[in-house]
Amino acid sequence: MMLPVALALALAASLCAPAGAQDTPPLKPPAIEPVPKSGDRATKDAAIVIGNEAYDALPQATFARADARSWAAWLEDTRGVRSSRIYTLHDASKKNIWREVRRRVWKTRRGGTMWVIFAGQGAMTAAKDGQRALLGSDANPDTIGQDGLSLQDIAHQLLRNRRTARVVFILDTSFDGRGRDGLEIVPGTNFLVPDTVPIADDRRVVVWSAAPGSDPVTAWIGAGHSAFTWAAQGALRGWADGAIDGQQDGTVTLAEADAYTAWTRRQLGIPARPGLVGLDEDLPLSQGPWLEAGPSDDTLSAFSSARRQQAFDSAETLLRAEAAAFWQHTLEQARQGGDQGKQELQAFIDAFGSKEVAISWPVALPEVREARHLLARYDDLGQGDEAVAEVAAVAQVVADESCDDLVTLEPQAMLGQLSAGQVGCLDRRVRTDRLQTDREKASRVLIVNALAAGDQSGWSSLVERHLDQISRADPNLIMQYVVWLFRTDPVGRGEDAIHWADIALENKQRWEGATFVKNVGALLQIRAETAYKLWMNADKLYRSSHDDESEFEAEENRGLTKDYSREWLDYLRAAGQNSDKAMQICTSAAGTTDFCRAR
Repeated sequence: MMLPVALALALAASLCAPAGAQDTPPLKPPAIEPVPKSGDRATKDAAIVIGNEAYDALPQATFARADARSWAAWLEDTRGVRSSRIYTLHDASKKNIWREVRRRVWKTRRGGTMWVIFAGQGAMTAAKDGQRALLGSDANPDTIGQDGLSLQDIAHQLLRNRRTARVVFILDTSFDGRGRDGLEIVPGTNFLVPDTVPIADDRRVVVWSAAPGSDPVTAWIGAGHSAFTWAAQGALRGWADGAIDGQQDGTVTLAEADAYTAWTRRQLGIPARPGLVGLDEDLPLSQGPWLEAGPSDDTLSAFSSARRQQAFDSAETLLRAEAAAFWQHTLEQARQGGDQGKQELQAFIDAFGSKEVAISWPVALPEVREARHLLARYDDLGQGDEAVAEVAAVAQVVADESCDDLVTLEPQAMLGQLSAGQVGCLDRRVRTDRLQTDREKASRVLIVNALAAGDQSGWSSLVERHLDQISRADPNLIMQYVVWLFRTDPVGRGEDAIHWADIALENKQRWEGATFVKNVGALLQIRAETAYKLWMNADKLYRSSHDDESEFEAEENRGLTKDYSREWLDYLRAAGQNSDKAMQICTSAAGTTDFCRAR
């Protein structure tokens, strides 16, 4: 065994197994089981949970089954997903995973979330545009790049159900070819993992990964879980409340859980970056008075120290084992005597006489990175006024990207000219400002800037976040969004258009006079015409497939069309406006004119 391999094994073993000899028992991490029973209900959600620990021809993914059980328990007891809608697989083949995905497409209800949670081994596909893939228990080492199920294929299959509001992947696996012991799952196989996740470009897809790039996924024997699942489940118990801004509000969002998980893994000595990709970073995951406080920094520091010592001890133990084996071989050769024996002894001394054991324990501080950049420029600029000016220039960039004074930013926003730094600063304020009024003001500046810059996609995402998470009090903004949804994709986004039209109508008292008549009529029209388009689309699908799901969708949307068109028809009659189109839609949905006649 060569020394580099021994050190790699030592570092891997240090994170997965206790040292050979310890005077005191190891520290026991805070338990993450049983999961809290919140009393919440997520009756629209469904989930597929996969724990692949035992592989036929690949190294085992230590604790993967335990991780999957913990996530399934969280979904049921904390999130509130019905047990009948949580489908758990252990040590499943690729075929069985795909079959489960296809069977569960229609299990979410309108507006629900489909959770896909995977603990096991991962890889990148061998295609030119390699994609992250989940490996079934039957993965073949010789075809590791062709055996997995890509996230894209899974997401596209699940999103066939237009009632599904989002698909959330939680992935406790790495994709660079390493397993939970830090070693390659197939010797000599390494995958380049891009930082981007193309499927997350779809606003309905969120990917929360233990290894967003080439980061390690580590089993932690003391916790009985991977370090990611332990930290993530702890985050969802309440440990992550306030992880972003330091202000606890009784809610743990996806962004807070991700921030806490990445930071805590680093505190434990595991290099990790935030692994969240997608638009729903403020999705509430846990909330209520039952949230608990997590381990203190001192406690995590103690764990880190113990793990660091354990890593060093394991590396030293394996180095001693390698030296002992090499020494036995040397003595066997030296027993032959003569120059050969002398050369063998000298070779042993040369190989092991100055060996050292060293481990790294990464800490990432962005200020240090910026300081290094400045220091490097100092060497080029000298120690005089130019260096001072360079620092001043960097300081000015930081100041220019601030967003403390929203009033001064409004003229730039109205022209769509906010810088990327200013946009980032405002986005942070939306997520972290304590006062709701401050968050709303910052959000509105971002919305105005995106609209003025012609960024329709960005504008729609900002408006959706504003309405979902900040305020629904402005019917004008809601109406703008409804019109955009209807014009952009009346079928694919039709349910959203109807939902927000209903919200706008709840606030219609904010309008007066002719504006009231015009806007209410427009909202009722959009709602009726959208339902009609959804009905026609579902009916077309039913005629081609004759399956129960399409039939249900068609009948449901026909009923909505009937009700919405009648409401629009009554409004037009009361306002003395032309009602021919509304009458046509109403009669078509009702099947008779009797239902649509004036009462």
